[in-house]
Amino acid sequence: MTISINEQDRVLATILSEMGIKYLVVYCCTKENALGMGGKMDSWKISFTGDNFSFEIDYFTGIGHRVEQKLGMKKIVAPLKGLMPDSRVLFETNEKYNEMSYVWPQALAVAPTQASVLHYLLINGETLDYDFDEWCDMFGYDNDSIKAESTFRHCREVGRKARKLLGDKIDTIREILEDY
Repeated sequence: MTISINEQDRVLATILSEMGIKYLVVYCCTKENALGMGGKMDSWKISFTGDNFSFEIDYFTGIGHRVEQKLGMKKIVAPLKGLMPDSRVLFETNEKYNEMSYVWPQALAVAPTQASVLHYLLINGETLDYDFDEWCDMFGYDNDSIKAESTFRHCREVGRKARKLLGDKIDTIREILEDY
């Protein structure tokens, strides 16, 4: 598997930079799948910081996204004070945004790009367009489930933050990610 940055990532990095928004990814740990489906996943803290707004979300990638470690692979690893000893800054838009990885014994956990995270935020943002029953019907949740209601509220919260972050650029970003 090759680590690559596609045109959507490049365009989004430029848009975020023009908006004065910094994108930061911090690797947290490997943990058991939170959805109860077995297996492991890599856990990340994602933050977007602008002049008047910032927010942080938890983001997860399956270990199937890791790549084999090869001789000469570049990595960005910088310890952060105040975080777990394992935490590392991995990816910052306004610096080198095409070298992203974290060293693992035999594989590299590949940091999520702006495109994948913004796509996630926009999907969550769609929740704001529906009431709970419509959302359950659309996404296959039981409308008599406390867990579904909790997921719905979480998605709405993330969606509100995404809309605030992206402002009048949201439709442009949605269009860029249309076929993502």
